[in-house]
Amino acid sequence: MQHRCGRLTDVPKLQISFASCPYDRLNPIMSGRFIGQQWDEWAPWISIFMPMTYRSHFAGSFDAYLDHLTETTARQLEWISREKPLYAGIATTYLFREEWQPVDDIRDRATELKTLEANDASGRASKVKAIRESYDAVRARLKPVAPDRERELSRRIEAISPDATTVALDELLKLIAQLRNDPPPGYLPAEKLTRAIEAARKARPDGIVIFVAGSLTREKLWPTLEAAFRK
Repeated sequence: MQHRCGRLTDVPKLQISFASCPYDRLNPIMSGRFIGQQWDEWAPWISIFMPMTYRSHFAGSFDAYLDHLTETTARQLEWISREKPLYAGIATTYLFREEWQPVDDIRDRATELKTLEANDASGRASKVKAIRESYDAVRARLKPVAPDRERELSRRIEAISPDATTVALDELLKLIAQLRNDPPPGYLPAEKLTRAIEAARKARPDGIVIFVAGSLTREKLWPTLEAAFRK
């Protein structure tokens, strides 16, 4: 039996991408100082840079994030002197801060309500009030696109009082989890993804990478993504 060693040229060429961790708006000098990633010096070993320029790394409104996305992507291209391709990184889930925050607030307040003592009347009333206030924002988005789900969720909200049982709270939490994991089409404004892609393009990166496939499926954003890159 003969053994033949493969040559280096027989090995398929590999490309190595790098999604840099955020620190101080992805500045590689600060990133190198605090988390050991001075990635502007890594060009000899990296095929494609994909910085995580996510909205979660920036404070402020959605419009402010779009400005940050354009500006930060432009700076990233300067930091690596365009030695290697750089793709602007966008995570879809974080685009929808305004839509998801009241949903998460309902979940958190309901969870907290479960842990309060039965004789804490003031604390329990405060949690119920917060749940109802957060639901007002959810209802406004949910009713036009999924009226049946809105009615069911409204019934659960109305059943929550300061003396709500664990069973009632668990039923509410179940519906909230379903909304978070399977929002109805139209609940999330798909134009936010389109606008984020347009903002990244203004900086003229070599490409755009969208994180992640599972989120695009859950958020019903594949048609929006296809349309954005069909141009």
